[in-house]
Amino acid sequence: MDLRYKLFPYPVLAEFLDDYIDNKFISNAYIEKIRDTIIFKLESKIENKGLQNLIETDKARYMFHIECPQTSYRTVVKTKDQIVYHEVEIGKLVGKVQICTFIVAIDEIYHYTNETFVSDYKGITFNLEKGNILAIGGQFNITVDKEKDELGKIPSIFSILRKTIKEEKDLSVDIDDNKVKIWLPEKEYYNYQKMATAPSLQPVLHSMIVLPVLVYIFEEVKKAGIDGFEEYRWFKSIRKSLEIEKVTLNNDTLNKYTSISLAQKVLNMPLTRALEGLIQGNNEEGEE
Repeated sequence: MDLRYKLFPYPVLAEFLDDYIDNKFISNAYIEKIRDTIIFKLESKIENKGLQNLIETDKARYMFHIECPQTSYRTVVKTKDQIVYHEVEIGKLVGKVQICTFIVAIDEIYHYTNETFVSDYKGITFNLEKGNILAIGGQFNITVDKEKDELGKIPSIFSILRKTIKEEKDLSVDIDDNKVKIWLPEKEYYNYQKMATAPSLQPVLHSMIVLPVLVYIFEEVKKAGIDGFEEYRWFKSIRKSLEIEKVTLNNDTLNKYTSISLAQKVLNMPLTRALEGLIQGNNEEGEE
C-alpha cells in the first residue's frame, strides 16, 4: 500500500509532502513470535500540536494498516495510544508483511487549520470527513519466515502412521529420525484421521497421543543422554519450545524436572486446553 503519489484536496503531514513546516510523524513496528502467535508492537508519535489535539479530543486516531499479500490477511488497528500491541495467529502470515501508519479522522472535523501549515494554506480552513487521512508515517516490510516458525511447532515433528500388522493393538514410537514416528493400530489410526482436521480437537489429541509420547521421549533422553539426540530435528524443536517457557534443555534440566512436567511445558499445558475445549463444546450442544 503506497500513498506516495496520491494527491489530497487538503494538507497532509508526510515526509514526502510539503504541506506542513518542520513537523514529524514517527512510527515503528516490531514483531515477536510466541508459540502460535505473532505479536506486533506498534509505535507512533506525532510532533504537531494541532494533530495531537485531534487525537486527544477523539477526533482522530493513529492507524496501522497490516497486510500480508501471500495469505490475503488484512486488518486495521486504530488507537490513541503511542504504543499498542496486536496479536495474529502465526498461520495467517507468511513471507512479507506490509505495515503502513497514518493518522485518520474518526469523526467529521469542521474548519480545520493548523499553525504549522505552509504559507500557501495560511488563513484557509478545511472541512474533513470521517476516514480522511491527516498524516502518513512510516511504511514497513517485515518478513515472517515459515521454515523457521515450523521448527518451533511441535505437531510438525511427529508423523502419525498406521500399523500394518492387525494383531498389534498398542501404540509404538520410533525416535531415531528427524521426525518422531508414532505408529497407531489400524482402527485407532482411521479414527485419528477423522478428528485430526478439527482445530477444536487438537488439544484433546495432543493430550491423548502426543503427551505420553513426549514423556517416553524424555525418559529415553534421560537414560541415553542428550548428546545422542541433538542432531535430530525433533530434539531442536523441543528445545526451542522449552526456551519459550524459560527452560534450557540440558542434563541438569532433565534431572530437575519430571518427564511429565517437561512434556506438558512443551505442549503448553494441553490438558487444560483440552478440558476447556470439551466443556465449551458441551455447552454449545446444550444451547442448540
